[in-house]
Amino acid sequence: IGKNGARIEMIRQESMATIKILPISKRLTAKELNHPDIVIQSISITGDWYQVALAFAYIEANLQLYKLGPKRMLL
Repeated sequence: IGKNGARIEMIRQESMATIKILPISKRLTAKELNHPDIVIQSISITGDWYQVALAFAYIEANLQLYKLGPKRMLL
């Protein structure tokens, strides 16, 4: 998530949580490729409660900023 996974790697480092992006089980359609916000992606976050909460907060903040517009700077 992020160019070359840079954003998710930053979240991993900052939160110290283990974050796994689970593979999508099907090939994406052209519509899904053009509108990634309609694709449901599952992730796994593990660690102590603080690490998980921090990682979740970072991910949620990034998703909210993404929804504001593609030209916004994300965390």
